[in-house]
Parts: sequence; C-alpha cells; structure tokens
Amino acid sequence: MKFSTILPLVTAAVLSACAEKDQPLGSTTGSDSADATDATDGTDGTDTTDGTDATDGTDGTDATDGTDGTDGTDGTAQICTPGEKFCNGASRVECNATGTQLTPTPCAGGCKDGACVESCTPNTTACEGAVLVTCDAAGKVLKSPCENGCDVGACKEPVKVCTPDQTVCDPELSKLMVCAADGLSAVAKEDCPHGCVEGATTCQEAQCKPGDTRCSTENPKLVEVCNSKQSGWEPVEAPCSNSCADGKCFVPSCEAGELHCGPLGVEVCNAGGTAFEVKEFCKSGCTTTETGPVCKLCKKGLTECDGQDVLVCADEAVGFTVSSTCSDIQTCSGGACVDVVVVKGQADYIALMKAMANCFISKKVGSCRPISTVGLAAPVTIDDLETWYCALYEAETLAGQFDSEAQYLASADIMGGCSLLDTNFQDLEFEQDEITPGKSGEQCIGFANTTFGGEHIVVNLCSAF
Repeated sequence: MKFSTILPLVTAAVLSACAEKDQPLGSTTGSDSADATDATDGTDGTDTTDGTDATDGTDGTDATDGTDGTDGTDGTAQICTPGEKFCNGASRVECNATGTQLTPTPCAGGCKDGACVESCTPNTTACEGAVLVTCDAAGKVLKSPCENGCDVGACKEPVKVCTPDQTVCDPELSKLMVCAADGLSAVAKEDCPHGCVEGATTCQEAQCKPGDTRCSTENPKLVEVCNSKQSGWEPVEAPCSNSCADGKCFVPSCEAGELHCGPLGVEVCNAGGTAFEVKEFCKSGCTTTETGPVCKLCKKGLTECDGQDVLVCADEAVGFTVSSTCSDIQTCSGGACVDVVVVKGQADYIALMKAMANCFISKKVGSCRPISTVGLAAPVTIDDLETWYCALYEAETLAGQFDSEAQYLASADIMGGCSLLDTNFQDLEFEQDEITPGKSGEQCIGFANTTFGGEHIVVNLCSAF
C-alpha cells in the first residue's frame, strides 16, 4: 500500500480517538506546521517528501526508504499510549502494546470510561451476594450494596430483634430489657437479683433458700444446691455412687423401675428405690421371661376346648394355643376330641351320615359312636334322613359332602335306593323310632350283622349295646 493511502487512515483514527477523549494524542497528526506529518512542505502534497504522491519513488513504494520506520509508512510509528482504552461512540477502542495500532470493539450495551457497559433486561433486579443489581430502562447495570443482605432481587429489611416498646427478660444478663421503637435494639430497664425467665415481663422471685439441697429431676444420682442468686439449682461437684433421696446420697434397696416376681404377682421397685410394690396381681402366679416378669396366663400342660378346637397351655406366658381341631363327627370335651356326633338340626345330618358310614365300613359289631342332641329342637326319624338324603342325591350334590368315595358308597348302602328302580334296600334301624332331642350320649350308633337282617346300622340306647 502506498504511503499516500496509509497516512489518511491513521490520521482519521487518531482524530476520532481525540474527538472522543476531547484531548490531543500527540504531535503526529499533521494538523499544523509544527507537527511531523508535513514537516516544512507536506501541507499541499505537491512534493515527494511526505509520501503523498508517487512521482519520485521516495514515498515507500520501493524497499529503499520504508525500512527504518522513521516516516510511519511501515506501521511502526507510535500513534497512541500502549494499553490505553477509551470510548468512540458505542465502541470500545484499545491501543496495542506497542502503541502503533488502535482497535475498535462494538459494545452491545454501549461504552463508558473505556469499557463496554454490561447489557441486561431493562427494569429487572437480581442479587449478587449482598449486592443488588438493577437494570434500568435503558438496559444498563447499576450495582449497590445491601446493608442487611440481598434476597429475591431486593435488599433485605433490617431484622428486628424484639417487639417495639415491649419489656422482656434477658436471662443471661438477669435484666428486664425494653425494646426500642424500631425493634432493632433493646436497653436495660431493671436488674433482677434472682434472675428472670426468658420471655417473662417481670423479675423472678427467689426459688430457694441458701444452703437448700434437693435431688435432680433429670439425674436420680445427682444432688443439687440452691445457687447464689436463689434463682435456681446447680449440681454439686460429684454425683452419688448409688442414688439420691431427700437431697442426700443414699444406698437404695433396689433400682427404681426394676421388676421381679413377688408372692402376689409382678412387683416394681418404687421411684426412691426403697422397696418393691405390686404392679400387677397374678391369679395364676408370676413367671419370668426373656423380656421380664409377667403373669402366668395358664398352667403348663393343661388343655381345654374352644368349640371344636383343643387348646393346650404350652407356654405359661403365652397362654392357651390351638393344639388340634376335632372332626365334624367328633366333639371337643374336657380338652380332648371324643367320638360323639353332635346333631342340632338338618345342617348336622351329613355329620350323622358320616358317623354311620364309618361304622358300616369298620364292620365292628357293637357301639360305634354316641349321639349328642342337647341342642336339637325336634326328633329325627328315618324318613327325615331319607327325605334329606334323596333330595341331595337327585340334585347330584351328595357325593361331594363326604370325605371319601368309600364313605359315600357306605352311606348309599345304609339308606338304600332313592328310586323305585333301585334294587338296594335300606340297612338302617331306629330302635326307639327316632333320635330323641335333649340327650347327651344316651343314644349310640352301632353296627349289627344278623342272620336274617344281615349287615345294618342300628340307633339304640348306648346301654343296649
């Protein structure tokens, strides 16, 4: 590039910088006859000493005159202060390290004091630690510290330490304090010789007399003495080796809350550790378990009945538990299952038929099982059984009522056919014509095998077998 082209560009940049700063940068602009741009003849550019034309070859167009940097045509002459920064409109201008070049940088938020102004969302606020950051309507950032901290885009209000004009106790100072009208501070109003309780509005009365002692409410082994202000209690130097009673150390006969088995039941050591007292009376005595003494709930090995369940006392602390359940053709009596079939109504007919079928299968002549009819309201006849049996047979729900196919087939043998076409005959006989209600084990089911009657089931008095 020719010197005549370079010089106007440099001059324009320097003039712009000076205009922004409102001060001259130096003597390199050639604005008058005393600067270095025109020397004595460079004001009109008609000669060849300032490089404004290319007529004599001395303007730096060849390699013989522009290598020493004395005329500024090779970009090595200083035009600004190295590192200097200033604004040119909305641009930031910075001088390089050698002072030979000015570099403009556009600022989105504008330029101020040689630095780009941080851009932001207009009319918004935010917090930077304890500093409130405000973006004004022009999108410029303003920062101001918050004395009480910043939160959610606003300076925090001062924290009140008390309720304005209220009198309250300061336990540490043993004084009543009155709160200032702004709630930010409090001053002493009255000394409390015996102290005061936090939140109270009056001084505390003496709580004890000098020299008084007591047992600590928090530590049963600690003796406490009235303090010098008579405002409360303070512990003595060392706790008791065992326990405290009536403000003195003593050796207890038992540990408070301790449990053991006594003659009347479960006993507990009283709060003073002076004696055991009955906590729970035990009718069946007391026993000790892994978790402590408890009342016995039963005597080990005893049995009893709960409906058809046989209960046994295997653990005195647990009580009775189910040992076994009697079948529907048995009953629980005296803590054991006994071979008695209970008939209270038609719902128990199936149990009666099962008992008869089992007796028929056994083929053992004689009494098989007693019948209890204590809860039966009306007598049961063979016709009653036949009507019930055949109704279930015809509905095809009978077989499912029995415990096994052999039991079902035996019942069919006993009752005979339920149709005129059946060739099976009934093998059942009631000696008293009925099963009588209100009896307990007086009538029995039995098996008979006679010459003329063959194998059949008999319901008769138990004494007749």
